[in-house]
This record gives sequence, structure tokens and C-alpha cells, in this order.
Amino acid sequence: MLEGLAKYKESGMFVFKPEDRLAAVCKGIPNDKSGVYVVYAISDKKKELVYIGRTGQILYGYPKHRKGGLRGHFVTGKQQLGYPVLNVRQLSWPKKMKDDNIDTLEVQWYVTLDESTNDCPMLLEKDLLAKYQKAEGDLPAWNKLS
Repeated sequence: MLEGLAKYKESGMFVFKPEDRLAAVCKGIPNDKSGVYVVYAISDKKKELVYIGRTGQILYGYPKHRKGGLRGHFVTGKQQLGYPVLNVRQLSWPKKMKDDNIDTLEVQWYVTLDESTNDCPMLLEKDLLAKYQKAEGDLPAWNKLS
């Protein structure tokens, strides 16, 4: 289902624990490019895909990157996760991790839109979510909350 992401040359992974600072663990992620990412929750030696996301899009035939690019999406972006208040991930992720007894998040990211790659993150995210839903019968847990 996610094997198609291996074609993207610029990619990486970071691990996030509730006590971590996202800005610190996201060093090295491009701040001028867009792409997709997959979040896995790890607890009790079990790894579960909980979220498929993206940043950036192609608008009127041209790349449109969010301010801060892929890195900025993690560091300053917001995610509600079923809570009444929309918070930056630095606040919402640790809260959700505590509520769901998650020890660690593993985030795999892929640059899909830059000067050499022109795959629209928005369309790729929709495709990945559709494949996941077909294979698993439902959306990833955090995608249902956002």
C-alpha cells in the first residue's frame, strides 16, 4: 500500500516522544519543499499506522509550498485530533499520546513536490488514504479525528 513512496529520493524519518521538542527532532527536514508523511504509533512493541498527511499542493499548474515547507508543517502546523481546540502539534501530539497510551511516534516523510519531483501531495495523500481504507476497511485512527 505504501511501497510506492520508496521512489521518492528525498525522504527521512524522525521519532517523537511526549517530552521531545518537535523543532529539535525535525532538524534536517526541508523547509522549502512539500510532500506526504505517515505517522506510526508505537506502544508495547506494537506499531500501528495512525495518520497519513501532506503539506503543499499544485495550484494552477504551479507548486504551492506552505510557509516553512515540510518542516514547518510539523513544527508550526496544527492538528485537532478530536479535541475541541485546534493546537500546534507540539501540544496536541503529546496529549493524544498520553490519552491513547502511545510511547513513541515514528514519522516517515517524503518530498514529492520540488524542483525535480512534481507529484501533487494533495492527490497523493488522497490516493494513500483510499488504498489504506480499501486494505483495512477504515481510515487511519487520527485521520478520522481531523
